[in-house]
Amino acid sequence: MRVLQVYDSLSPNTSEGRRVITVSNELTRLGHQVSVLTAFSDEGAFTGVLSEGVEVVTHRPLFHVRKFGFSPSIHGLIKRGEYDLIHAHSYRHYGTFAAALHSSRFKTPMVLSPYGTISHASSEGFTTMYRLQDALTMRLPLRQASRILANTLYEKSQIIEHGGDSSRIDVVYREVDTGLFRKAESAILEPGTIVYVGRVTPLKGLELLIDSLPYVGSEHRLAIVGPIEDQAYHEALLRRAQERGVSNKVEFVGGVEYGLIPLYLSSAEALVLPSLYENLGGVLLEAQACQCPVIASDVGGVGEVVVDGETGFLLKERSPHELGLKLGLLGDEELRHKMGANGRRFITSNFTKEHYLSKITDSYSKALDGRGD
Repeated sequence: MRVLQVYDSLSPNTSEGRRVITVSNELTRLGHQVSVLTAFSDEGAFTGVLSEGVEVVTHRPLFHVRKFGFSPSIHGLIKRGEYDLIHAHSYRHYGTFAAALHSSRFKTPMVLSPYGTISHASSEGFTTMYRLQDALTMRLPLRQASRILANTLYEKSQIIEHGGDSSRIDVVYREVDTGLFRKAESAILEPGTIVYVGRVTPLKGLELLIDSLPYVGSEHRLAIVGPIEDQAYHEALLRRAQERGVSNKVEFVGGVEYGLIPLYLSSAEALVLPSLYENLGGVLLEAQACQCPVIASDVGGVGEVVVDGETGFLLKERSPHELGLKLGLLGDEELRHKMGANGRRFITSNFTKEHYLSKITDSYSKALDGRGD
C-alpha cells in the first residue's frame, strides 16, 4: 500500500510532528510505502528519527495568511504519487485542502486528523480570519474524509457540530512515549515546586495559577516551563505576581528541550494546567506517565484524560482558593505518591504507542473498505 502523510509543519519538535513520524515509521515497518509531504525542509532534522524507507517530499508555499500557506505545487505532487490512501494532519493547512480536493477528484480514500483545530473554532481565540478560511476552503476536508480521527469525545462532538458525519468519526487518543516519560531519578526542581508546562499565552489562563499562590504554603514555588509567545501577556503576569506579593516564588524557565520535560515533571509536586480551553492537554498525559499528580481546568476533553480524585484533580470553577486547596492536599506525600502510581497505571493501560497505532491502522482499514462504524 502506498500512503501519503500530509502535514505542512512537520518537525520532530512538535507533538503533531512526532505523531506523523510515529505513524510513518510503523507503516514502513509493516512493509508499506510511505511518503510525507511537508513544507518543513530541514532534512537533517529527520536523521535517526524517520525510518530510512520513508520518503520526504517538500513544497514551498508562495505566501502565508496566518498558518495557511498557499502552495499550488502540492496538487501536482499528490497526483504524481498515485497513492492508495492519504492521511492529512491538521485542519487549517493548505495541504489538507489539496488532499481533500485530490480525494474528491480521484476517489482516493482520505483520513483527516484535525488535532483539536476544529474544536478551537468554538473557543474565544477563534478569529474572523479563521472563520473566513473555513467558509472558503475548509468545509471540503470534513465532507470528503472517509475517516475523521478525533482526539477526544469532546472533539468528536465539535466536529459533528461543524458538519462532520458521526458515522465516519473515530476517537483516537494521542499516545505517550512511556519509555521517555517515566519517573526520573534525578531532580531538576526544588522540593515543593509546582510546575506548568506549555506555551505562555492568554488561552492558558496562568493568572489563576499566580492568584492561587497566596493560598498555599510559603515553601511552595512555581516554575513556568515553555516558550513565551505573547510578550505583553508575560509582562502582565510579572506585574500580577508583584501585586500578589509572590514574585519571588515565580520563575519563568522558558522553552526547554523536549527530552528534559520528564525531569521537570518527575521532580514537581504537581503539574497545573489552568487553561481556558484544551481539546485534550497532552502534557497531562505526560505528567501522569511520570507519576506526577495533575490539577487541570475541567474544560474541553480534559475530563477524559484525568481521573478526578485518583490521578489528580479537576477544577470545576476558576477559583484561586479552590486551586490553592487542591495544591494543599498534594502537600501530603502519601496522597501524592498514590496519585502518581495511579496516573502511571492509567497511562500504560490506555495511552501507549501500541494503543494509538492499533486505532490508526483500524481507521485506515475502514477508509480503504469504505466502512462506517
